[in-house]
Amino acid sequence: MLKFYISILFFFSCLASNAQISKNAVLVGGQLSSNLIFAKDDSSNAFKNRGIGFILSLGKALRQNTLFGINLGYHYSRSVSEYPADQARSTAHGYAIGPYYRKYKTLDKKISLFGEAEFLFEISNERTDNRMANDDRDHHRTGGKFSLTPGAAYQLFKKLQIEFSIPSILSLSYTRIKSEYENPAFNDTIQEYFFLGTRFNSYAVFNSIAFGFRFYFEKRPGESEQ
Repeated sequence: MLKFYISILFFFSCLASNAQISKNAVLVGGQLSSNLIFAKDDSSNAFKNRGIGFILSLGKALRQNTLFGINLGYHYSRSVSEYPADQARSTAHGYAIGPYYRKYKTLDKKISLFGEAEFLFEISNERTDNRMANDDRDHHRTGGKFSLTPGAAYQLFKKLQIEFSIPSILSLSYTRIKSEYENPAFNDTIQEYFFLGTRFNSYAVFNSIAFGFRFYFEKRPGESEQ
């Protein structure tokens, strides 16, 4: 599957042309991503996780084919474990904000590839209810993440691009987790993590493709600089 994805990008890269994103153009848009994980063993025990997230984005072309802007994000996930010793249900909500830098490589007058670097400050809250262990708890997460994201964009209409990407194909993050337990037999905890993550395998890539759009606004020919 990964080879197929690379082959598609290689095919597009053969359609060389010279369409550009002009200096001072403004792009406003968003991105939608989702994930689904399902695992089951021979005893009919199962684990399911599903999530959805979106990002609102505003950027300006500092120079031709180069954007700088800000991203605002939200993510929701829900997981269910049905193993005999771990019958837990978790629900999480997360928010993120931070700057991004994006560079386009034009392939033809409608198609371009891009690479994006971003830093996000993230905060989330997760509630876990465990019927077997009696350790219901709340997790409060804060942290930051630097990530690299590749993608491709297609000029569907004059002022609208659609795009797909592989979010955070390479990332470095710091997370602080404060866990608060309802059962007084458990002590509240604070944990800190540094994490280097990648998606360099076909399962991770195709389970995490994000779809988005960008409205494109640029200065009309003949308009004077302010």
